[in-house]
Amino acid sequence: MAKHSFPVAKTLSLSDLAFEQFDTSQLRDFTFPLIVKPVNEEHGNGVMMHILTMDELQEKLSTAFETYDNLLIQEEIVGDEIRFLVVKGQVLVAIHRIPATVTGDGQQSIQQLIDQENAENEHRGTGYQKPLSFIEVDDEPLSYIDKQKLDLDSTPRD
Repeated sequence: MAKHSFPVAKTLSLSDLAFEQFDTSQLRDFTFPLIVKPVNEEHGNGVMMHILTMDELQEKLSTAFETYDNLLIQEEIVGDEIRFLVVKGQVLVAIHRIPATVTGDGQQSIQQLIDQENAENEHRGTGYQKPLSFIEVDDEPLSYIDKQKLDLDSTPRD
């Protein structure tokens, strides 16, 4: 990817066994924000984004290692996310991924906006039966909302 001028995130692979001796100096060349993602997952499952501090990173790693044996720590590259499927040097498919979002209207809470999006968007469904999955409120979106000094009961204007 780099030879074709695409940004490539610095990456560190870490196993649950190596985590006990993990030294944050291994990340001295990394720039925040960071991402933690499991090696053996797909479709973005288990990914934790927008990690802003070493303390937060340690917390996210501890949480992730409760479920996964091998993780990647990567720099978060800002911009559009495009996924490529390359077989024998040929790009077969490219997908532009857009994170789930809701837009405040000044009347409904974030939770109500999520519920409305899940109920009214016919393209959302369970698993991979539809192009979009239901928006799930788990630790990752809660962390993202919290970093904006909001919670699920907040009523944003936009």
